[in-house]
Amino acid sequence: MVSLDEVFDLLSEKRRRYALYYLRTQESPISVRELAEAVAEMESDADSPAVSETELGRYEIKLHHTDLPKADTAEFIEYDADAGVVRLTGEPPEFDVVLTVAEVIERSS
Repeated sequence: MVSLDEVFDLLSEKRRRYALYYLRTQESPISVRELAEAVAEMESDADSPAVSETELGRYEIKLHHTDLPKADTAEFIEYDADAGVVRLTGEPPEFDVVLTVAEVIERSS
């Protein structure tokens, strides 16, 4: 069972929340690059131009070195740094509820 502290720690960083929102919609493992693109899109303003290749690389590096290793400590997140893929493996109901509420609040603001 995942602790409340662990859930809030995972959700404390916006980039990690966005990554988790996207991961929960995926059926199979995805590349860190795909995840970086999705997170960059969520963080970008609809009126701003597309994210540059340089900026996208920064997202990928931050996910690879910071956010995904931290998320990998949760038993329901699998991150294979060597293969560059990540996936959720069945989030516990407690986590699912908190993540759902966080996403609803975040998207409505």
